[in-house]
Amino acid sequence: MADLAAAFDALELARADLLGHSLGGMVALRFALAHPERVSSLVLMDTSPRPLPLPIPEPVRTALVDLVRSQGVAALLPGMRQRPDDQLAPAFRRSIEQMGPDAFWERVRRKLEAMDPVAWDALLRVLGEHEAVGHRLGEIRCPTLVMVGAQDAPFLAPADELERGIAGAQRVTIERAAHSPQLENPPAWSAAIRAHLARVR
Repeated sequence: MADLAAAFDALELARADLLGHSLGGMVALRFALAHPERVSSLVLMDTSPRPLPLPIPEPVRTALVDLVRSQGVAALLPGMRQRPDDQLAPAFRRSIEQMGPDAFWERVRRKLEAMDPVAWDALLRVLGEHEAVGHRLGEIRCPTLVMVGAQDAPFLAPADELERGIAGAQRVTIERAAHSPQLENPPAWSAAIRAHLARVR
């Protein structure tokens, strides 16, 4: 949150419409609780007010951390590419087909290479260990959009919790999308964002 506040200051933003995706949504939610005067409206996308531990056994997680620290985060790419189709959401498989495997996985490779190995390890821990704030959702007073992909199973119940807990929150479930609606169903995602901004204006 301190980094986000510093970014607001560096950009000379007194207030802004704030969108947070996944872990970024967890940060955005906590920023809105800590600095309500700086958030004009909030978009919480495929995120949660509580920890969501990844279903990775500890020995596997330790091996992955060792791999990442020795070879970089991009070393995860071969394993990601080898996941069976039945373990992938239909929207994820469709994105691969639409972009083409080479372009899709090259995009993933660039993202992985941009990540710091130590930060990646911390990310895994924070996702499963950060403090829940569900009991504070009633403190959010700015207009809020809760968005989630219909196929993003781990985040459907958290989206329900956000919708119930934030007074006046609007809920949009993006069909034919999983964890990245902005990539998996861009027209529906864009329409939801435009409608939110029109509503708050």
